[in-house]
Amino acid sequence: MNHNQFIDRVQSRGHMGSGEEAERAIRAVLIAIREHVNDNESDELASQLPQEVSGYLGGKRSEHGPVLSLPVFQARVGQIAGVEQQRATVYTAAVCRVLKDAVPSQKLPGRLGPLFSFG
Repeated sequence: MNHNQFIDRVQSRGHMGSGEEAERAIRAVLIAIREHVNDNESDELASQLPQEVSGYLGGKRSEHGPVLSLPVFQARVGQIAGVEQQRATVYTAAVCRVLKDAVPSQKLPGRLGPLFSFG
């Protein structure tokens, strides 16, 4: 999947008003994922994504660590994106659905399983 397709799918899945909003959602979700996975998991996931968005998985891992619950993750997405909880939930669902479609399941970090349970 190329960058434009990735953006379009997130925008469509999240019923977002623009590609810029989809890009903001992608950035927030991938940064939040990066905060909860190790370097190998981050690198593996990044290798499956378009180069234009894979960079969000790079950089320093934060102090958030591996423990993850969906509400905590969505709250973090909201903080990163600067949106309210309801919108953060939409962002998380849209991006994770597209990730689930775009990335083979064995390449998705196992500890993030709850994120990929969206229908």
